[in-house]
Amino acid sequence: MSITLGQFVAITLRILAADGIDTYQPTIAVLATRDISVISDLPAQVDPRVALMDTIRRRDLTKADIAFGVRSGPAEVTVGRCEDGVCEFELIVGGTDGLTHRPIGSPTWWSL
Repeated sequence: MSITLGQFVAITLRILAADGIDTYQPTIAVLATRDISVISDLPAQVDPRVALMDTIRRRDLTKADIAFGVRSGPAEVTVGRCEDGVCEFELIVGGTDGLTHRPIGSPTWWSL
């Protein structure tokens, strides 16, 4: 299964429109195996961005073809797609006009 960043953003937008940003859990899709994992029940003191990166490292996915989404701020979700260690990102922001999204460079918190 191959998916573009735009397609993963569209899927994430549908989820966010239905459930809201506040309930969004870190999600990793391993595209070669079609395995989708949601990192749930994180304690309040655990940063979801750190949990996402720790899971990617622990599952040895740093060079895999993956797509992911993670809450990266109070009203924002960062979505990314990585292939062979090269990643591209978009930022989804919730506001009074609904959800908007735009491409961004590598976030400062991204350390993979």
